[in-house]
Amino acid sequence: MTKILVLALVLLAITLGSWFLLGPKPQEKNAPHYAVRVVTIRQYSRDEMVSIANQGDKPVDISGWTLWAHRPNKTIGIAYRFPQDCVLKSQQMIRVHSGPEALGHSSTKCQGKTPDLFWTLRYVWCDSNGDSAYLYDAKGNLANRFEYGAGWHLSAVVPCAPGG
Repeated sequence: MTKILVLALVLLAITLGSWFLLGPKPQEKNAPHYAVRVVTIRQYSRDEMVSIANQGDKPVDISGWTLWAHRPNKTIGIAYRFPQDCVLKSQQMIRVHSGPEALGHSSTKCQGKTPDLFWTLRYVWCDSNGDSAYLYDAKGNLANRFEYGAGWHLSAVVPCAPGG
């Protein structure tokens, strides 16, 4: 029993240490505040999609910003970096696609009324235990965080696509 408890404590320390060292940084006290927000994640599709909106009244250049995905049951996430010349006008939305069908619905440039950007053919958001999306500005400041867990989203009811 003692060996199991020690092993559990060691595993907990490794997990927490990994999260501290590899996980997203918390909001800095003097970091800029942005009106750019992750507003939805469609995670139950072969074309997963994250919608990000500029809810402010001024354009925001998100060139070089990073969208970072983290799953609660994993210690390392994956990141998408926004391309150059990517400016969100006031009240404009941009969508970032992942999953096996993402490439057919998106590009690598911020163009059009509602730009659709390609991330990866891998599933990023399909996790029935929930996910977290972190949006960082080009200097590494946390601009926004979006989290959901089991029971809060459709993948808790609708099974993920195969491979998700």
